[in-house]
Amino acid sequence: MNETPPIPAEETPNPVDKLTPELPAAEPAGLLSEPQSPAEPLITPPPEEPLKTAEPTPIMEPKTAESRAGRFFRNALRLITLSLLMFAAGFLLAYFLLYQPTMSALETTRAELQTTAATLETRNADYTDLKGQYDAMQANVTQIKARASLALALRSLERANQGIVNKNNPVVRTQLQLARQYLDELTPYLEETGEKEMAAELAALMKSAETELVRDPQAVGPAVEKLMDALDSLEEALSLAP
Repeated sequence: MNETPPIPAEETPNPVDKLTPELPAAEPAGLLSEPQSPAEPLITPPPEEPLKTAEPTPIMEPKTAESRAGRFFRNALRLITLSLLMFAAGFLLAYFLLYQPTMSALETTRAELQTTAATLETRNADYTDLKGQYDAMQANVTQIKARASLALALRSLERANQGIVNKNNPVVRTQLQLARQYLDELTPYLEETGEKEMAAELAALMKSAETELVRDPQAVGPAVEKLMDALDSLEEALSLAP
């Protein structure tokens, strides 16, 4: 048979100890304030339910749309205000830097133009006056040339008449040719001054003298005398002219 090993005395539980309940250790006298109540049985609390997270309140779409529209209009208003300020600043800057100096230069140029216009009007009046004087002088010069041509024609006819007296046909022919040249210079002046009939008469008398010269140089005397009388009458008329 197997023998059970003996249990040591210290390890053997006392049956009396099992029946005697263990009392709590006495506390010191100074620390006791009130008698201890018998221990109450421990109640296990029921397991806590997990906290439910509050569902977020959905944002109403109209409010979100209004908020975005408000932000948009505020930003647009800021941009418009900034643009207006920049435009006003640019306008003032352009006015003081460009427009005002340009207007000053324009006023100066306008005053110079008015002065120049007045000077031009004065010069134009002077030019008109000088042109009138020149035209008058030119008319006088033309008249002087016409009188000179008339005087030279008379002198040539007198020499031709003297050649007829001396029976010097070459002298008569030469002087008649010179008389023709001087009459040709006189004719335009007579036509311009309205003496076309006189010019035609002188041309006819000169033609008659040249014809007589070809036919008979010694018979040209009467034609020369008639031409000289016509030129004397013309000289008197020119001398009376202003």
